[in-house]
Amino acid sequence: MSDLVPKLRVLAVDDEFVIASTWAQILRMSGFDADWATSGEEAIRRARQRCPDVLLTDVMMQGINGVETAAEILNFHPGCRVILISGHAETAHALSVSHPGHLRFEILRKPIHPLVLLERIRESIQPLDRTRIPACAQSELTTPDAALNSTIYPPPAAEHSALIR
Repeated sequence: MSDLVPKLRVLAVDDEFVIASTWAQILRMSGFDADWATSGEEAIRRARQRCPDVLLTDVMMQGINGVETAAEILNFHPGCRVILISGHAETAHALSVSHPGHLRFEILRKPIHPLVLLERIRESIQPLDRTRIPACAQSELTTPDAALNSTIYPPPAAEHSALIR
């Protein structure tokens, strides 16, 4: 990949330092321009400095949670793709009740395999300029449990499902 082509920027957010920094390291090793934060407030500050193309955030955090963080970042950077991570099975239902039809995002279930994470980021950015996606992240990754690790909210309309999946 040419050094003249800007890398896709991903902001990884989790209130556990080890998780946020590990996600960022995996993303950097896969060719992305990755930054990380350990709170919603810190993520919003970083996103204002360098607008991310993709926001990868834990849902349950102290202070501002992941959904509130995503909503705030989308206010000033509406083109950002949002991928939420949750260790709680009931998250999708709770979000559908509290934010009906307001946000479009994907929810991945913790723990998430790094290959599944990379595949979901790749899929979330397909409509973007593919020259900015690292070559190693463009390949088709197949993991047997990939379908079990995610939920799309709200469910995509049939005509838009190709953009999401």
